[in-house]
Amino acid sequence: VEPSIEDLTTAVGGGCFDVCALTITQTEHLDDLCSVIAALREAADSRLIVLIGGRVVPQDEAFVRATGADGTAADARTAAALAAR
Repeated sequence: VEPSIEDLTTAVGGGCFDVCALTITQTEHLDDLCSVIAALREAADSRLIVLIGGRVVPQDEAFVRATGADGTAADARTAAALAAR
């Protein structure tokens, strides 16, 4: 998986990001999603907004909450609008 979890946590740990949007394109990556989001939250400022999307991510609020993400969007334009709220 590119970038690695270490790369992501190092980047957000620098404190210069307000939003981290993850795109998941393969179902096998869904298994690690909760741990990736937890690692991002641990490394980042508490204000970090985590959005998830991609063709295999269900557009379901219960799923989003279960992963620890703040929201999901079907496309980049919707994700940007969601992050701006």
